[in-house]
Amino acid sequence: MKTIKVISVIMMLVVITSCSKDKIPEPLNKYLTADYIPVNRTITGIELAQQGNVTYDNVTYNTDFYRNLSYDAGIEGKYTFLVLNPANNPSGEAPLWVYFHGGSVGYYNDQQQYQCLKRQNELSWNKEETYENLVNDILGERLFDDGVLRDNTLSRRIQEGYRLLVLSYSDHDFYMGTGIDYPNNPYGGQVNGLQASMSAVDFVAANYPTTYVYSHGTSAGGVGAYAMGVAYYLEGTRLSGIISDCGPLLAQGTEIYDEYEGHPESLQMPTFKGQGVLEKIGVFGNFENGLYAESMVSNGFDTPLLSIAGKADPYYNCHLPVMSKAIVDGYDNNVDWLFRNLIVEIEEQPNSLHKVLILDNTGHVPSIKNNPTANNSVDDFIDNILSTNPAIPFN
Repeated sequence: MKTIKVISVIMMLVVITSCSKDKIPEPLNKYLTADYIPVNRTITGIELAQQGNVTYDNVTYNTDFYRNLSYDAGIEGKYTFLVLNPANNPSGEAPLWVYFHGGSVGYYNDQQQYQCLKRQNELSWNKEETYENLVNDILGERLFDDGVLRDNTLSRRIQEGYRLLVLSYSDHDFYMGTGIDYPNNPYGGQVNGLQASMSAVDFVAANYPTTYVYSHGTSAGGVGAYAMGVAYYLEGTRLSGIISDCGPLLAQGTEIYDEYEGHPESLQMPTFKGQGVLEKIGVFGNFENGLYAESMVSNGFDTPLLSIAGKADPYYNCHLPVMSKAIVDGYDNNVDWLFRNLIVEIEEQPNSLHKVLILDNTGHVPSIKNNPTANNSVDDFIDNILSTNPAIPFN
């Protein structure tokens, strides 16, 4: 594990001692709610579809590619996942790094019109992801710049001998679907993102020798990585750690959409609404359930969570005027306002391993960029977890 420290004028770990907690929705009870049930899932439909070798930075890795016949994608195909084995010991015991890639979020409105980013459409992330897609478009684009290996969180874990599990994103649901009917989808079906993701982890942990298990997500995947950690926690399994780059589920997160609805420079379509997202993601979208990060931490959630965000991230609409609610509450940027309650909740938890890292002059998903501050902070986060001698999650 890297131990290099970088001294920076960038604000590293956010500490706001003068801030008081704002009123946010409270959970119905301390941990669970009447609506929450453990995520119903199966590994029986998982089959090996392809094997191969890939070479990254002159090192060759064995890969296994699986299709999960139990879960349909939103429009066409099935859910898939890729296992990248350690280079020097592909069948050996290793920690597991579960990676949720990004892709924003989308939904069908009540006219069955798809609502998403302006540059996307209903097929962008509602279909099966192929082996080539996960190897080249997902891993390749996050590991290299013009053929040069990035020094980022993914490359560091691969070089350190982790086994990498790369999940597909096939219901455009923040990876949160638990099997509810896909709202307004003209093709029918269910929203299965969390079911498929957890079944992939269950399968890999059962079939590959696994020690510690971390979930790491970027952009929309940052929400999914958090959701999976919460779902396992509520089932009694504590993952080793969660790295949520671009944020976990926050109580007022969808207000970022509503504030800028119709703005010509917003990244979303003019008619995109936060409520449509909440309806699609089901149990996690009902904030009375208390499954958002502020509530979970307040109620003792102790799976270590590192939340990363940049103050110049256009996906928080940081390129537009500051949210009116943020200004009223005395904030000069959207990111500090959105994370304010989570920060206070963490401060109130004794000896917490949770961290919030908000970076000045930083854009989208710094943990997969050449950003020393973000990536060294992930290393430190892992080191702090390991110093507590944590249990093996699926032992």
